[in-house]
Amino acid sequence: MASVLVLSHPGLLHGEDLCDPKQTVADCVAGIRDEAIQRTRKWSAVRDASIAAATQQANKTDETASTGPTQGKAFSSTLTNFASLLTGAFDFLDVSQDSKAISLELRLPAPPGSQARLQAVVREPVVSEEVINTAPETQRADARSSLQDGLGDFDDTSIDLLVEFGGKPVVRRFAGQLIAGAAEGVIESENRVQATATEITTVLDAIEGDGPELVYGKLLPADRARLDPLIREIRPRETTVLETWQRVQREKRTDRLGDLLANESQLYATVGYVWRDPLVGREGLTAKLTWEYGFTNLTRFRKRYSDECGSGIAGCLDAFSAWIDSEASAQLKNADRAALSVDYSDQPAYSVSQPAYGIELDKERAYSLRIQAKYSRNLLGEGARTPMRLDLGAGYEDVRKDPARNDRFVATGTITVRLSDTLQLPVGLVYANRPEYVGEVDKSLGAHIGLVFRPVE
Repeated sequence: MASVLVLSHPGLLHGEDLCDPKQTVADCVAGIRDEAIQRTRKWSAVRDASIAAATQQANKTDETASTGPTQGKAFSSTLTNFASLLTGAFDFLDVSQDSKAISLELRLPAPPGSQARLQAVVREPVVSEEVINTAPETQRADARSSLQDGLGDFDDTSIDLLVEFGGKPVVRRFAGQLIAGAAEGVIESENRVQATATEITTVLDAIEGDGPELVYGKLLPADRARLDPLIREIRPRETTVLETWQRVQREKRTDRLGDLLANESQLYATVGYVWRDPLVGREGLTAKLTWEYGFTNLTRFRKRYSDECGSGIAGCLDAFSAWIDSEASAQLKNADRAALSVDYSDQPAYSVSQPAYGIELDKERAYSLRIQAKYSRNLLGEGARTPMRLDLGAGYEDVRKDPARNDRFVATGTITVRLSDTLQLPVGLVYANRPEYVGEVDKSLGAHIGLVFRPVE
């Protein structure tokens, strides 16, 4: 049997009547009992829906895929018809298209707690400006038009494998269990309500006078002292289920679950290859590994309080609310988050020769390795709309095998002040090892340093 939360009407603290003075006690209790039973059913629905939603979310392998019909028309009528044929044909395949590209995304089997997707994108092929600019200026327009006509539908195509490692699906399911536990804790059991109503009837029968027809306003103080605690026990504090649910979420601290889930650590890996006609640009292999670290999240709580959560949801909820109040709340306010990424690119040598238009272009093999680190923290307030936030970043790109480029190191530090709901003022310092990498700044402090302070809407 579910436990009963003892609820009271706010007016009771001021000695107000629990029932209408002109109403019989029996009718008053029957109304409260029926309302409590309905609330019990609503709370059961909240509990069951939260479990179902958490389970569904945890079992989804891709949160961002589009499952609706394709939008717009692609650049190729043949590919458009093919994409339309595939749309909705398979649950594990998502197709989208616009005037510039067609994208197919295949959800792959993955270990528990991970997600894997294979994405193929066919873009509208366009002759590279780098190629066109090697032609004499008087021939560029004709070259562009003629060479563009010779390109095929698949002359700019890429395939990427994306794998997300981490426990987000697992912690989403765990978050659903916490929500369901909070809902369970406030269910006013139909059996308990019935039992209390029966007890009230017994008290009424023992009162000399009209018994069940006894009007509440005619109760003697001693009789009212016996009945009021029983009526108070089954009378809800709030007027709506939503109000009660909001209060319970605050009390159980499950209102912070969204912040904790957003702060989960994740590891992402992407490997891809781009096939292009030489007229479109360079082919190449790309790979990226990204680690995002959240300092305070639900996974940390599960590991630290595994014993409490293993003994039952009630003990787990008690530990969770205590952890939020004693430690996590202050850390969530800061919203510390760090990220480290490594990008690798390898482009084979290629050449373009179109003597009729005076086009000759040769490129040696080139590769680059880029490492970036980022850190962010709220300085004032909390949440996504904090009034002041600090962002630090540093990145180094090694392009020694690309004769047309130089190695690059850029470091930034920015404090963003929110002036209003729509206006922010970032004040940032930028340092680069080469002046050309400093970028556009509002004030130059030297060849390698710049200051940025323009408002952003």
